[in-house]
Amino acid sequence: MLARLIIRWIVLTIALYITVIVGQQIGLHMSVTDPVKLLLGAGMLGFVNAVISPILRFLACAINCLTMGLAGVLINVLLFWWVGQLKLGYEVNDFWAALFGSIILAFVAMILNIIIPEPKRYNRYEDE
Repeated sequence: MLARLIIRWIVLTIALYITVIVGQQIGLHMSVTDPVKLLLGAGMLGFVNAVISPILRFLACAINCLTMGLAGVLINVLLFWWVGQLKLGYEVNDFWAALFGSIILAFVAMILNIIIPEPKRYNRYEDE
């Protein structure tokens, strides 16, 4: 379980670094302040997505239905921007950078999760 968590954390860190580099290349106001602190930023982003995001998505469920999922995207963008404002390895300076950054991060993380396999879970009943 710990190996799985560490692999996901490293994948998210790599995806976040690639996202900021791609964002800089297309002219977005994003920057990597400290590559070592980027591990902290990825950890905070993972924590926010695991704990705070589901609560906000539950509270915005009715609005999300009315806007056909746009409220969920907005929540994701605002959380990405908020963690970027904490200056934990990366910075996001405006809404548009956060919007495109969160979209790029989702695609890069998806590709990296496909490429890098997760460790196999042990199931004690599988051998029987």
